[in-house]
Amino acid sequence: RCAEDALDKVPLIVADVADEASLLAMAKRTRLVLNTVGPYRFFGRQVVKACVDSGTHHIDISGEPQYLEQMRVDFHDEASEKGVVILSACGFDSIPAEMCLSYMRQHFHGVCVLRTFSEAWAEKTGIVLQRDNCVVYTLPGLRVGNVRARKICGRGAIHRAIKDGEMGVEDREVGFLGASMASAA
Repeated sequence: RCAEDALDKVPLIVADVADEASLLAMAKRTRLVLNTVGPYRFFGRQVVKACVDSGTHHIDISGEPQYLEQMRVDFHDEASEKGVVILSACGFDSIPAEMCLSYMRQHFHGVCVLRTFSEAWAEKTGIVLQRDNCVVYTLPGLRVGNVRARKICGRGAIHRAIKDGEMGVEDREVGFLGASMASAA
């Protein structure tokens, strides 16, 4: 009962991702933005930028590797300088992979490659298309020579494989573990 009463007192702030001034005004009114705006590669950057510009922390539920990597490349330095925390991948796409990876590391020493496969069924094909596009855009982007992205994101096994040319298009399912693999290396 106390929790319900407390939530009623928290103001809900709404902004339009197509309106930069609206996002900045929203971010300035709070200390933390919980962003559920996806697909993030289309609508997430504006929110992260508003948060970094205003010194507001940001949490999202993205599982889109292209978005995760690009936000790190674009905003890591400025967010660090301002003491702003940008925390992504706090949702379904990332948590099962993190749990699986953690279990594998604890119980199967010496395993150097972990591949996962998932299937999505939806009435609206946009959901499947969104996941597929993330991988299609992400892997070639790192492969062709974004040196800064490689420097920042290249710590994980998935990114080392991409950089060294060991990952082909047929391995694209592995790309969804980009954030998980990077944190395990």
